[in-house]
Amino acid sequence: MSTSASVSFEQGIPTSHPISLQRAYHRHRDQAYVSSLFALLALLGDAACISAALLAGFYLRFFTDILPVLGGYETYTQGFQAYAGVMAFGGITLLLLLLSRNAYALPGLTRPSAALRSVANAVLTWAVAFLALALILRLGPGISRMFVVFSTVLALGLLIGWRCLLTYLIRNSAAAEILGHRVLVVGWNEQAARLYQALRIDTATDYRIVGCIPSANHPFESNPPDEVRRFNSFDQFEDIIRRYGVDLVIGAEIDTNKESFGRLASICERQMISFKAIPSNFRVLLSGLSTDFIGGVPLLGVDQLPLANPLNRIVKRAFDIVVGSIGLVLSAPIIAVFAYLVYRESPGPVFYRQVRTGRHGRLFEIIKIRSMRLDAEVEGQAGWTREDDPRRLKIGSLMRKLNVDELPQFWNVLHGEMTLVGPRPERPELIEKFKSDIPHYNARHYVKPGITGWAQVNGWRGDTDLTQRVLCDLHYMENWSLWFDIAILFRTFRAGKNAY
Repeated sequence: MSTSASVSFEQGIPTSHPISLQRAYHRHRDQAYVSSLFALLALLGDAACISAALLAGFYLRFFTDILPVLGGYETYTQGFQAYAGVMAFGGITLLLLLLSRNAYALPGLTRPSAALRSVANAVLTWAVAFLALALILRLGPGISRMFVVFSTVLALGLLIGWRCLLTYLIRNSAAAEILGHRVLVVGWNEQAARLYQALRIDTATDYRIVGCIPSANHPFESNPPDEVRRFNSFDQFEDIIRRYGVDLVIGAEIDTNKESFGRLASICERQMISFKAIPSNFRVLLSGLSTDFIGGVPLLGVDQLPLANPLNRIVKRAFDIVVGSIGLVLSAPIIAVFAYLVYRESPGPVFYRQVRTGRHGRLFEIIKIRSMRLDAEVEGQAGWTREDDPRRLKIGSLMRKLNVDELPQFWNVLHGEMTLVGPRPERPELIEKFKSDIPHYNARHYVKPGITGWAQVNGWRGDTDLTQRVLCDLHYMENWSLWFDIAILFRTFRAGKNAY
């Protein structure tokens, strides 16, 4: 079941939109903001700790008598400037290793054990790699092994101390509630009981069970403890996840047939919440499947997408701002020329604004150069353009072929409503029809919509196969990288298929 209401959002956009999607949007928005803030704080703190460790290691090795056998300061007389490049190289490589270990993703920020594990692995790997890379690249001056030993020990101590302090601050602030997970368990068995006991013992986890509910066709395998809220019927599922703000569903005892399993996963996807299952019941292999551990109980899920990493989001946003600013400046004369041609053919507003759905269900107004007559949607029916559409202006055909009508959306990118590359934003009225009929359709809204995307450059745009378009969007989300974005941007210049 779904609940809708007439509500008002930014820029005075009134429309009918599911309440649950708006709650999901606000929660995901807060989580994204807070996690990005702490990820940036962790990165800056790590950089400070690494710099201090390298400087202290340099001082201990060359300016003290801590190693009288090796001669102290007399063994090195070239001065700090000659060694600065070596230390900069070492600091950058250690930060890159921390990034590769997902030290700035949520588990590494909120769970002390995950933070210490990622830091220790990165520092110890760096100690070996630093010397090896320095020898291979023949960095000068020659790197002292004792300098590396001192720096490694100091970096390990400073980083662990800093990360313990950061996780303590996060867990004892209002951010803990925002970054925490409210869990609903489907079914109850021995594995669910183990998970519940582990969460009770390990207070450092950021998961809280709000209750359990039987699966669609079976009662509980075993009775949940009295402390766990019990819901009587699976028919209450959607109401419960909305009422209690559930953002993670764990399938402990669920039907393994395709229809029942798919129904549960589809509801979670439609409501934009994470879904995981205990492995003994997981019969479906999905792209991007990852393993997580909570209290020693293994869980499988598909929510570890590249753009779930706060640092990846920061990199993508920085790229959007830089390229979007350049694009807006360079395209301004082109926009002016085509705006004049549109006005000459069809006097009236040259820019077209339309409500679209963005990341986590956020509504915003997309800006385009008008390519159709002013009365193109006089009947108020939402729909796509088609080949030889009679509503289209003469100049509109050329604009759509060259993607010129999309150029004003650089402003949407700079405003933070869109990104340069991502799934195309769709109208809320169409989404209401598609999300239940097209498999995985709403999963597209886990990322910001883009001016261009993998589906568009492969010709899946306009009135084409929605299933293929969604598959392209999911492929992009699961395989995102900055280089993938750049490749799609270059392909956009020659992507005119189905551009009606």
